[in-house]
Amino acid sequence: MKNSERKGLWIAALCLMGALMLLLNLLTPMICDDYRYAFSFATGERIKGVGEIIPSLAAHGHVLNGRYAPHFFVQLFAMLPEICFDAVNTAVFLLLVTGIYRLARGEAWDVLLLLGVFGALFLLPPVFGQNMLWMAGSCNYLWPAAVLVWLIKPFADLVSGREVRLGWLGIVLMALGGLLFGNSSENLSAAGLMFMGLCILWQLMRRKSAPLWMWLTAAATLAGWLLLMLAPVDKPTADGSLGMLLERFSQVMGLWLQHLGVLTAVWAFLACLCQDGSPQRLIPSVMLAVCALCCHLAMIISNYVPERALLGPILLMICACGVLLPGLEGVAATLRRGLCLCLCLLAVLNAMMALPQTYNRHQLAKARDQEMMQAAAAGETDVVTFGVLGRTRYDAYTGLIELSSDVENFANVAYAKYYGVKSVVVERVE
Repeated sequence: MKNSERKGLWIAALCLMGALMLLLNLLTPMICDDYRYAFSFATGERIKGVGEIIPSLAAHGHVLNGRYAPHFFVQLFAMLPEICFDAVNTAVFLLLVTGIYRLARGEAWDVLLLLGVFGALFLLPPVFGQNMLWMAGSCNYLWPAAVLVWLIKPFADLVSGREVRLGWLGIVLMALGGLLFGNSSENLSAAGLMFMGLCILWQLMRRKSAPLWMWLTAAATLAGWLLLMLAPVDKPTADGSLGMLLERFSQVMGLWLQHLGVLTAVWAFLACLCQDGSPQRLIPSVMLAVCALCCHLAMIISNYVPERALLGPILLMICACGVLLPGLEGVAATLRRGLCLCLCLLAVLNAMMALPQTYNRHQLAKARDQEMMQAAAAGETDVVTFGVLGRTRYDAYTGLIELSSDVENFANVAYAKYYGVKSVVVERVE
């Protein structure tokens, strides 16, 4: 196949991925925290301008957490038409796919590798809707993931022996990206910083100097992470006794085996098959796998582990596998192509299964929103409505307690406030 034909197929495949993601985004309404972030944490009033977001974030650091970077975007998009977020979020997902593709350093316009990356990202996260479609969830999980893969690409390239040249603009963008990424996640940001540190250490061990951009990016990431971790919010402390730590360790490892066990086995299998230029590919791949495990184990100190937090370890393990795939030759290369094609096929079948249910959830949510507006216009103050129950991992309701029978639940309070009524309570779920 000619290079121009391969390029055309590659672009067409990327466009189809974008069309599917845009459709799923359009079918995902505002949910739960999205309504909460429509209001300022400083004044309690509806945010109407960008200037009101900064004092709101300052107050946010005192009452919830120090993730200032992702929540800036949540509050920004909460005051814009939903289509704005849908379009941008689709673009960010495509940036994540192409970032992993570039990190793998395969052949030019390798359509099957691109499809394999998409398939893995579509199939492996246990709550895809929360991570990739829900506005608050996407800004906190998808967006940092997309920034991470582009940040670590130059690090991985240098460790692999490839020449990396960055101009001053590139260095500034790397540092800015590091600052935003560092402030995005307690565990994924730390894991990304760990990978950067391992790459710098590898350079020093080989008696080679670490370029300025490596130090600046790592320092900016550390600064953003410290800004997050040192936020003045009163953090709940988990029981630190040895017995409880061991119990949480067992729970966390159980989650790893449940959601990353097969992926870990695939990575080990690929590592054994990878022969061509194996040191250049194995070293960054092993680093990524180690960082994935550390990212996951960091959740031991957390009071609870939501399934959406598994995106970080899953992403890093996908990257670890992706780095190895283009190094396979002969029969192993045929296995690589088969694996990528299977992932894509399963992703398409899952999308076909999920789209009708996602559309159904969307219609229910919009009908409820219309009821709320009518109730507010009629002067009702206490509204009884229904909750929307998640059906598949591809609708953002799965795994979320959006509205409940508890009138004081924060989601109920925010939803009622958003539509201008006193209270909202759920009597059934649909």
